[in-house]
Amino acid sequence: MASYSDLPVHLLEEILLRIDDAADLVRTSAACVSFRRIVTDGRFRRRFRLLHRPSVLGFLGCCTGRPLNFYPVAPPNRSAPAARALAQAADFSFSLLPDYSTGNNWWLSDIRDGRFLLSRLGWSRHVFEPFVVYDPLHRQKVKIPPIPNDLLVVESPPGHGGVRRQAQDLEPFLLPAAAASNGEDHRGDPSFQLMCIVLFKDSEHAALVYSSATGKWRVMATLRNASCDHVTWWFYARRHYAHGCFYWVFYNETAMIKLDTHQMKFSIVDLPTCWQRQQGWVVDSW
Repeated sequence: MASYSDLPVHLLEEILLRIDDAADLVRTSAACVSFRRIVTDGRFRRRFRLLHRPSVLGFLGCCTGRPLNFYPVAPPNRSAPAARALAQAADFSFSLLPDYSTGNNWWLSDIRDGRFLLSRLGWSRHVFEPFVVYDPLHRQKVKIPPIPNDLLVVESPPGHGGVRRQAQDLEPFLLPAAAASNGEDHRGDPSFQLMCIVLFKDSEHAALVYSSATGKWRVMATLRNASCDHVTWWFYARRHYAHGCFYWVFYNETAMIKLDTHQMKFSIVDLPTCWQRQQGWVVDSW
């Protein structure tokens, strides 16, 4: 009778992919070196996540004037034990943030890959105060340094008198792990990237990226002299993410803005004329 060691690697991979529970997969990987080598491979982990979507453990919510809370799923939901363990282990009270418990001092700007992007509630897009990235599960916070002034000022195009223009508005959000690593899934990586879309006068935009690995801000992409009129209304658009690209979709417009995070390049995507007076969404396809 043949043993598992006689099976080709691709067949072993297919067998291991059919283990339904991630905890059982971890225990299986500890059985021998061959199993562990397969399970720890990045390609295998991506396939496993596609086949076995993570269970919903709860949701985050808050009432007006009160801080954010985690509400775990309850029995008889099969995920109730894991949800209860998460609620006990994670720091959803954000205890490392001063005055967070009052519910009046911090504003949640984004959530991505288990990290929360927060800012002071009194933050104004015209003041550009620093942000905090909080990891409740690992009970860690990172205070983001302010954007350097030289990145918030640009020279006017030729023929405009060489006037230096100050940033007027910004939109901060966290980059997905796959986008931050050129398509490779590194959700276990402790490093992260924060992006700010900055609006200058005359509808010029710049994508600034902060990397926790380097501790620095950089200009990664710019959009200027765009032909579509609605770039002025950028911050009223819905932001969507799919397959390494961000999309800003506008109501009642025939174009949307696209940012390819692999190439770090802006572009304008034309939509059918019948799109007018419609609201759309961009979603992943598998």
